Amino acid sequence: MDNMNAPKKNAAVEVGPEKEPVFQQIVVTAAGDCTLGKNHKIPAKNSWGELFDRFGPKYFLQHVSGIFKSSDLAIANLEGVLSTNAQR
Repeated sequence: MDNMNAPKKNAAVEVGPEKEPVFQQIVVTAAGDCTLGKNHKIPAKNSWGELFDRFGPKYFLQHVSGIFKSSDLAIANLEGVLSTNAQR
């Protein structure tokens, strides 16, 4: 019974043209431990908010933004908590 679907001896087996595999390259970029906000142990003059006010939002990723923009998929780990709570 196992040979029911097997080609018979001397039977011609029709084979279609082989298709070449299609390869597509994608670029994935990953970054870790990105922090927004401030560490209460850092002086205010070097805090995230102060640097944001002084240099603007592009300051923080200026050296890697081109890499992220040229990627098909960019992933970053936000190391911190987003909250509207005023207390720690």
